[in-house]
Amino acid sequence: PGAQHRRPQRGLREAPAARPPRGRLRRDGRVRRARARPRPRAGGPARHPGGDGRQARQARPGAVPAPRRRRRRRPGAARRPRGARRGGRRPRREGARRQHRPPRPGDGARRGGARLLRRALRGRRRVLPPPHRRGGRGGGVVLRPRQRRAARIGKGGDARGGGDVSGQPVVVVGVPVAGVVALDERGREAVADATLLCGGRRHLDEVPPHGEERVEIGDVVACVERLRRRRPDELAVVLATGDPLLFGIGATLVRELGADEVTIIPAISAVQEVFARARLPWHGCRLLSAHGRDPGPALAATLASGTAAILCDSVNRPDRLAAALLEAGMADCRAVVAERLGGPVDRVVDTTLAAVAARPWDGHSVLLVDGPPLAAAADFGRSEEEFSHAGGMITRGEVRAVVLARLRPAGASVIWDVGAGSGSIGIEAAGLAPGARVWAVERDAVQLVHLRANAARLAPGRVEVVEGEAPAVLEGLPAPDRVVVGGHGGRLGEILGEVRARLRSGGRVVCSFATLDGVLVARAALGDWSPEVVQVSVARGVPAGRGLRLRSEDPVFVVSAARP
Repeated sequence: PGAQHRRPQRGLREAPAARPPRGRLRRDGRVRRARARPRPRAGGPARHPGGDGRQARQARPGAVPAPRRRRRRRPGAARRPRGARRGGRRPRREGARRQHRPPRPGDGARRGGARLLRRALRGRRRVLPPPHRRGGRGGGVVLRPRQRRAARIGKGGDARGGGDVSGQPVVVVGVPVAGVVALDERGREAVADATLLCGGRRHLDEVPPHGEERVEIGDVVACVERLRRRRPDELAVVLATGDPLLFGIGATLVRELGADEVTIIPAISAVQEVFARARLPWHGCRLLSAHGRDPGPALAATLASGTAAILCDSVNRPDRLAAALLEAGMADCRAVVAERLGGPVDRVVDTTLAAVAARPWDGHSVLLVDGPPLAAAADFGRSEEEFSHAGGMITRGEVRAVVLARLRPAGASVIWDVGAGSGSIGIEAAGLAPGARVWAVERDAVQLVHLRANAARLAPGRVEVVEGEAPAVLEGLPAPDRVVVGGHGGRLGEILGEVRARLRSGGRVVCSFATLDGVLVARAALGDWSPEVVQVSVARGVPAGRGLRLRSEDPVFVVSAARP
């Protein structure tokens, strides 16, 4: 291998630069002695600059190594085994070099260790070519670090999750509406063989104990940690309601433990049961949940789609959700409420949305809404004359269009309009996002009069006017999906600090300023969100005698950012 590495260097070595002929006298006046010149070899070609020998002949440009000559075997001599040495094994000399020598005792173990290392590095290494073939220095094996899996809940992970056990997978059994007694054969066998049984109190009480460890799911984080610490010989079974992957614990376990560590045995969910009893197809229905969470996104999706099934709880009961839908502008339509399916007071009521809002219902319910979707406003780009405002204190239509384009209100459920003024941006955002609720915050008494009048006339039931000064009044508002900041009263940094703390993941914030001072504060507050800054300069045509001239409006700076 050493000769092969030196061969290209010899073949590509440059000849020394030619020197001018020397004179007979030196600089100091002394006579220079004559130098002996090499004579050419008689009867043959000139010698190669690299010398003679096998390596020199192979290093010559265009030279091809001669093939290896096979050694003839004497007649009657025995054939030597493959790999054996001629003349037998040589005795090892003390202090001799180990290259091209027979192995010492224990070399086989070292070679075995090398094989184990190569096996461990398989998939993590790539072999680089020799230096003379890739144009650089160094070579050998380059290790690529493995990706570490996430091991804590809420951090996510790769496709296989962050589980650190390699025993039996966790079995998530969906319990039908009728209870544990209605489990299929797979579910009954899993529950009977379980050594660790997790579930809600109602489901655990339906299973006779057979010596297994039981964990009541009150804290999902604690349950996930206990499943992570299970022994390889334990069979962990989790009881879930209906389909575990429909707003259930199944999705959480797959995300935290990994898809290979979870087995799902689904059952008919309560939503399927409601649609079956109402005899309605549900392939085009929105499946939503207000159980233990903010109902805003579920209400916005219901208004946008028209047909939806919402899982309720004791706080977000069907009557409260129906009243919110009617207040947001949804027409009175068909509504079905299913209370305590599978229980002793199982009841399904087919009525209207107004009738549902008129009386209280049990929290363990499913609300089915079947009506027309709320259409988006078709008159985007209202002129300033359509809004009531004081002395021209209103955002120009061209600037409003840029702000709304940066805001992207479609699909939002809660929008904050801080420093709303006359409310032009918030009102147009409500028209572009069916189902969204706009909270317009304003402190000036004169502007509040125009704001309430515009909201009642142009967006009835869609814009909630909040009187007060930000950021104090923002604490009582629901978490937003979109935020618009206009007037700030010199407290821009505090307002953006509250926005950073409350804005939902993927939400957007847009600020508009008349001076560069606000731009600098906004960029400093939103620096890690990669804010974008644009200047909007508008010139409008006005008559000039018999002609037309362009009158420039004051420029406005727009800063926008999205939360990662």
